[in-house]
Amino acid sequence: MSDSFDELKIFKSLASPARINILKALEKQPLNYTELMRVAGMDKKTGSGKFAHHLRMLFATGLVRINGESKLYELTPKGNQVVRMLKEMRSFVLESKGMKVKRSNLVLEDFDRNKISKVLIEEAGMPAKTADKIARAVEERLEELKIDGLTSSLIRELVNVYLVEQGMTEYRNRLIRLGLPIADLDKLLEENSTKASFSTLTSNVASAVFKEYVLSKMLPQEIAARYYSGQIDFEGLETWAFSVYSRIYFEDELKSAVREMDAVEVETVFKDPDLEDCN
Repeated sequence: MSDSFDELKIFKSLASPARINILKALEKQPLNYTELMRVAGMDKKTGSGKFAHHLRMLFATGLVRINGESKLYELTPKGNQVVRMLKEMRSFVLESKGMKVKRSNLVLEDFDRNKISKVLIEEAGMPAKTADKIARAVEERLEELKIDGLTSSLIRELVNVYLVEQGMTEYRNRLIRLGLPIADLDKLLEENSTKASFSTLTSNVASAVFKEYVLSKMLPQEIAARYYSGQIDFEGLETWAFSVYSRIYFEDELKSAVREMDAVEVETVFKDPDLEDCN
């Protein structure tokens, strides 16, 4: 009888969106009273009474407690378990709604949160536990946004936005998708319509993509930032991913240096021996 009574109390405590928001916020990190009020969407002056009622409900069901050392509100083990159950229920609801995702190969398939986790692990090198947490958070946002015409590229964008918000830019940089904005491609198509040169069009598009690849992956971020700001410039940047070969020669070694010119651009950098002591 007591177990059934406890279950009823827990279900009753979950009947309020404000209380669910409190639980979801505390799952991420412990918070103080004022921060919890903000999460619950209540004003400190006018909503104190209602907020105190919500907290009492969560305390009475053993879902929330105050940390003895930090004095911050946090979830109890039972509270963490309830939040996990809520997430599983949310996933089931999303699947039952038949939410479809158009993949990059133009095939429609059912939404699957596990595929987000898989991408984060395999492409970004993220630990499995962190990847699952990120995937669940993105799933929640998808539920809130109720997006029609969901695509895999849009999901990737949402993941990247969330990673930036969480300060995980290193992972985000590994997930960005390279390519031209539609407006830029429209402009290239318009310019090419008078030239009737498809090879020029494809060459321009490919050059833009490879340049973005070099700046995003091959160069250190601080160097790429200086390039974007105009502090430095590089010639033929779009070819660096596959056709630049560089070596450093001392001046007296240059005569005996052998250059391989088989469709490869060669850059020779002279190195002054007098500068060795400055390094």
